[in-house]
Amino acid sequence: EKGLESLLHGNYSREPVNKTQNSLMNKIVKLYKGRYQGMNVAHFREKLIECEKMENVPCYSTLRNFLLKEKVISPVKKRTKRAHPRRKRYEREGVMVQIDGSHHRWITGKLPSCLTLAIDDATGKLLAGTFTKTETTFAAMDVVEQIIKEKGIFQLLYSDRAGIYGGGKRQGYSNMNRVMNQLGIHCLQASTPQAKGRIERVFRTLQSRLIAEMRLANVTDLDSANRFLKEKFIPDFNRRFSVLANNQIPAYKNLPEEINLTDIFCMIDDRVVHSGEVINYGGKKYVL
Repeated sequence: EKGLESLLHGNYSREPVNKTQNSLMNKIVKLYKGRYQGMNVAHFREKLIECEKMENVPCYSTLRNFLLKEKVISPVKKRTKRAHPRRKRYEREGVMVQIDGSHHRWITGKLPSCLTLAIDDATGKLLAGTFTKTETTFAAMDVVEQIIKEKGIFQLLYSDRAGIYGGGKRQGYSNMNRVMNQLGIHCLQASTPQAKGRIERVFRTLQSRLIAEMRLANVTDLDSANRFLKEKFIPDFNRRFSVLANNQIPAYKNLPEEINLTDIFCMIDDRVVHSGEVINYGGKKYVL
């Protein structure tokens, strides 16, 4: 009856009922170019729902495709990676803690700094972290001390072969290893970054998510960055991304009352006592 038109689908040239309105998409693009510039798509979508209170926010794939079409984000080139065997998580929280430092431009417009961070292997929770100018022994001690004060003594500390953890030129002794031995915590060192891939992947996430969150919160220095990390970011991150351990009974041990953490978390050096009961330290001589 209709001739050649009968070969066309009945919905031809009609807009889909569930099509996202152009006005909404234009508003979304404007927000991304302004306040939320640089966020990954998943993080940006969370902000549209939680902060902008938008209704009918497009799904992840629709939002990503539209931002790609408008050329406000760049497609990520997928690289062929060497396969590494996956290691199962520990069964209980408090058995293994992974620690590492990451140098990055964490605060927008400021010089690069170092974030020393510790995560629980069983749950992926961020346990403690601190921003410092460089990766130091005291930064690592501060992170471990935060964990012990809040949760208790864990069993294993998994790190890389940095000197502060007893690797490199400090093979066999470092103040960090001494502290762990005094607390009864065993130290393990990974030979490759892939071996401690769990914390490496967390840093990759934080280099997108944490930087954007601190920019929105107007964080401009290390002190305010540390407060924001402990009071706001870590609780929110753990709520979103942590998993349940297979065994719900934590493995943390209570800190004995006779142990004073201030006497343990310090720098201790060996010195030879010379004749006259004299030692040399810092270019000066001290009589015992």
